[in-house]
Amino acid sequence: MMTTRRSLFVFGAMLAVGVLLAPHAAAQSSPVTAVTVDSTTSTTIELDWTTPVGAVDEIHVGWIKENEAGDAVVPVNPEPAMITRGIGPSVTTYTITGLEPETEYVVGVRTQVTGSAPGDWVEPAANPTTREAPPEPEAPDAPDAPVISAHPAWNWTIDVHWDAVMDADEYMVEWRKESQSYGADARMVKETGTDYVIPDADADTVYMVRVTASNMGTSGDASDEVTVRMPTLITEKPMVTLTAGDAEIKVEWTAVTGATKYCVEWGTGDRIVPTGNEHCTGRGTHRTSGERSYTITMYDGAALKNGTEYVVQVTGDNAAGAGPTSDRVKATPTTVGTTAPGAPAISLMSGDSMLMVSWDAVDGATKYKVQWRSAAQSFGAADRTMEVMDATSHDITGLMNGTEYMVRVAAGNDHGYGDWSGEATAMPMMPTPALPVFGVLALGAGLVAAGRRRLRARREPRLLKS
Repeated sequence: MMTTRRSLFVFGAMLAVGVLLAPHAAAQSSPVTAVTVDSTTSTTIELDWTTPVGAVDEIHVGWIKENEAGDAVVPVNPEPAMITRGIGPSVTTYTITGLEPETEYVVGVRTQVTGSAPGDWVEPAANPTTREAPPEPEAPDAPDAPVISAHPAWNWTIDVHWDAVMDADEYMVEWRKESQSYGADARMVKETGTDYVIPDADADTVYMVRVTASNMGTSGDASDEVTVRMPTLITEKPMVTLTAGDAEIKVEWTAVTGATKYCVEWGTGDRIVPTGNEHCTGRGTHRTSGERSYTITMYDGAALKNGTEYVVQVTGDNAAGAGPTSDRVKATPTTVGTTAPGAPAISLMSGDSMLMVSWDAVDGATKYKVQWRSAAQSFGAADRTMEVMDATSHDITGLMNGTEYMVRVAAGNDHGYGDWSGEATAMPMMPTPALPVFGVLALGAGLVAAGRRRLRARREPRLLKS
């Protein structure tokens, strides 16, 4: 060490004399002071120093292994592998990185002023030595297998959940169709939490799901497989029937294949107003658990109003999604008692692509509502409802010949509509063509002549053969 410092001193003295004697040589920059080693690790050395007062453009930090330094401890000529340039003049600390463990280094700091020679290298009181490298961490024990659960979820996804495993820092979720195998066919994703949503699951498909816990790259055993059967895709829409009562509407509908629950939604006039983007979140909403009837008594936080028309629709749902929505049907709650008219008695006559419905006038009625449907339809659709004013008959046109239709009529006034009549059934038919008049006359004449011939034949005597 004494030789090293003596060499540095001699080297620095020679450099100083050379600088003084050289013609046109620039002045030397003032050196830094108080260079100290702040800390060391197995690969770093952190230095502190005091920058001289005055103009300093750059700070240089140099370093080299002590066993490679020779007589020139920190070379004056810059060597990129050992010199760091361009540190701002206000910086008074620097961390040398990328060093070898348990190695002694010669380090120094100098200043640089533009147009002047660099200042002298200033070293700390002793050469720093990097520390011993930390031992390699032992491979952790493999985590236990997680306990998992999985089930179909909305929008054709699969919700997967597992209990946290002690010491696990990562989980691998794998899933496959029942007909596939893990590996190339399976899909997987890594998670740090304890939940994952598998997207884009197919309807009517069985999936197998498993989860494996790992710790620092060491994987444990996979969990037990969980089987998830995705539900049927709903393609049918319910047929809805409404029955209005006093401040209430009873809703009934047909079963839909694949539906495990139903969403009933209603509004006023022609509007069903949602309160959010999610399915079945309207101002008037009820979700059943599989029942196929529901009585509506409230809308938007208030009781239904007698005399106000409400529109209703029903959708079949299951765990993964919703099917098509039913046709919208309408009904008007009415006050029970003598304020609303009674039910009329009706009759039907068939015509070509039409039915002629008539009814007895009802006391107190100022209007009538006529509804019709086929066996495959439900009462209440707007295009199969007609309000009739000041009349006791209506021709229902545009029907299909040979198809049976059901018709009902309700009488109403300012207090609303009363009960529906009984349903009457009839079938539109194309009329049978009539025979022309001359055909009928000719047929009659022929029948008369034939009768006369038979009568004469009975009166004439017959010859007996001998």
